[in-house]
Amino acid sequence: MHQIFEVGVFHADPHPGNILIAPDGTIVLIDLGAVGRIGPGHRSAVLELLSAAAEGDAVSLRQALERITVFDRRLDTRALDAVLESFLARYMRAGGGITASAFEDLAALIGQFGIRLPRWFGTLGRTMVSLEGTLTMVDPAFSLVDAARVHAERQMGRPSVSELRSTIEREAVHQLPRLRRLPERVDELFGQLLAGQLSASVSFLSDERDSKLLTRLVDRIVLAVIAAAAGVGSTLLLSVDAGPTLGSSVSINEVLGYFGLAGATALAFRIVAGVIRDGET
Repeated sequence: MHQIFEVGVFHADPHPGNILIAPDGTIVLIDLGAVGRIGPGHRSAVLELLSAAAEGDAVSLRQALERITVFDRRLDTRALDAVLESFLARYMRAGGGITASAFEDLAALIGQFGIRLPRWFGTLGRTMVSLEGTLTMVDPAFSLVDAARVHAERQMGRPSVSELRSTIEREAVHQLPRLRRLPERVDELFGQLLAGQLSASVSFLSDERDSKLLTRLVDRIVLAVIAAAAGVGSTLLLSVDAGPTLGSSVSINEVLGYFGLAGATALAFRIVAGVIRDGET
């Protein structure tokens, strides 16, 4: 836990053959051919993920996944929460720990929603599965999820005054170059505003899928207007008694009226069929 979540550099193959115990009880790790690395932001996200899994909280699990990978803005989060809820009920029972199949199934599960986990997460998952398998040889009742939850509670607990001060100082030093440029940027902004040169650029319908959706909706509106106009016009033609006739009892108005009603009906059925097919209104 210290290597992964505090240092950020960890032994990525901790199977029993790579762990030795010295006579004085010191743990010795050998074969450092596989080493994993994880950044500070991802460390806290993984801690939240494991803590949510231990508590059976599907919403917190999804929020932790959002910090690890990029979600499509069209993603149905309620459907994903329901799937994660079933996943937790199946794998994350109290004391059940994390198994290799659980990690593999989680990646496959969210992959159905178009979510792809980063490569480092796969390395971390294999490491934790191997680690838990090694530790259960010593203590069969050991749960890596419970251990991670305890670690997460300790790491995400209330910070001390010294830790808070050092965090503020570190962020202030990091943001100092931007803060120095802030008065200049504000002056430029007000100058453009007074000169009438201030403008805003909005990328409307930048997503190709939005453009296609809008095109389909506009096409359907146009077809609906044409169908309505044809239906109303055809009905008016049928009500007109005067005009040329094709025979003793059939007038041209009646022929055009019935053809127009047939065409309007066909257009209406096409619109309804498209709505039912796409599920879009």
